[in-house]
Amino acid sequence: MMFSSAPVSDPVSCNIMLSGYVKEGCTEEALLLFRDMTSRGIAVDQYTVVALLTCCGRLKNELFGRSVHGVFVRRMSAGDCGLILMNALLDMYAKCGNMNAAMRVFGEAGEKDDISWNTMVAGFANAGMLDLASRFFSEAPCWDLISWNALLAGYARYKEFGAVMKLFHDMLASCVKPDNVTAVTLISAATGTGSLNHGKSIHGWVVKEFGHQDAFLASALVDLYCKCGNVKIAHSVFENTLDKDVTLWTAMISGLAFHGHGTKALDLFCKMQAEDIAPNGVTLLAALSACSHAGLLDEGCRIFDAMKQRFSIEPGIEHFGCMVDLLARSGRLFDAVGLARRMPMSPSRSIWGSILSASLACQNTAVAEVASKELLHLDPTEEGGYVLLSNLYASGGHWNYSDKVRENMERKGVKKSAGGSSLVLDVVASNDRS
Repeated sequence: MMFSSAPVSDPVSCNIMLSGYVKEGCTEEALLLFRDMTSRGIAVDQYTVVALLTCCGRLKNELFGRSVHGVFVRRMSAGDCGLILMNALLDMYAKCGNMNAAMRVFGEAGEKDDISWNTMVAGFANAGMLDLASRFFSEAPCWDLISWNALLAGYARYKEFGAVMKLFHDMLASCVKPDNVTAVTLISAATGTGSLNHGKSIHGWVVKEFGHQDAFLASALVDLYCKCGNVKIAHSVFENTLDKDVTLWTAMISGLAFHGHGTKALDLFCKMQAEDIAPNGVTLLAALSACSHAGLLDEGCRIFDAMKQRFSIEPGIEHFGCMVDLLARSGRLFDAVGLARRMPMSPSRSIWGSILSASLACQNTAVAEVASKELLHLDPTEEGGYVLLSNLYASGGHWNYSDKVRENMERKGVKKSAGGSSLVLDVVASNDRS
């Protein structure tokens, strides 16, 4: 407030504010401040540009990042473009996924340091260009822990478990001490294989190196065992961790819900609150999912209502989707449609799909017709919506309506594929789960 009321704002004051916004993660405010600076003709220097490029990278807003790049090319001399600025530019393009632009900046840079090389390795790894990530890693003048972790994370993300383990052994042979980021990457790689044996092997190493008390690692291990189908070991990891944080509680609640242990998941959700751990949006989504799978309508309604009233968390589309699914599965089809239409955002295809699935299971043609039409409105080129609506009319003996749907489908050039429509398959699968 003091800044905005000041009659004159110099570049130093603006840069201090920009840096403060960036440090606190207030990206939108930083960009608005920059627009205000340019409109008032306040000079832009390298500190301004570095702060702005950081914001663009976080938002993955390459268009604005290119504009900022253009600003410093036009307004700053070559002597002002130091290493820090070049690294910020590299980081922005890498985070936005434009590795061609990053390579041009890297090639034109007169000076490079460890950060420059690590940014390129991480950028290529994140983009799935693992050969180039490996090449830049090999060509780097030296490797630090960040270098190894960046390449390991790339291999893990794209499920190259063999490459992960080979690189990890090379890392140990190079006398680089792994940290908990390395450990989480290894756990993630094992999770991607779905192999319980791989998971147990990594788990043994993690306990040997870091013990049992790291909640960050325990969360990853709980996720691993749940995804490998062993909830019992996951719960043992959870119980053995003394300092449980919200992420660990959420991982365990999610795992129980996913495996159909809805009541146990909700018991854990209550226990978490009793221990004064405030749930976040992901926790609440897991709790709602548990209610949906267990058919606990009243409890689900209480949790959904408490999101804003008690926890001050705005429900997102996933929370609304869970609640709609719970209402539909419980036979409250009209309430499900009503909630879908009251949502502050547009309902997704999966939300209308869950209503359609439940209405077909309950043989409620009125609601099924509404859901089918909404699905056709969302995606007029998806043949599944037409097929389901046509079959719906036919099953009720409304042959004229069924024929009109087929004619409308042909008129719009929508062809029925030889295989099953993804929408039809989703609805059938949803019915099977019910």
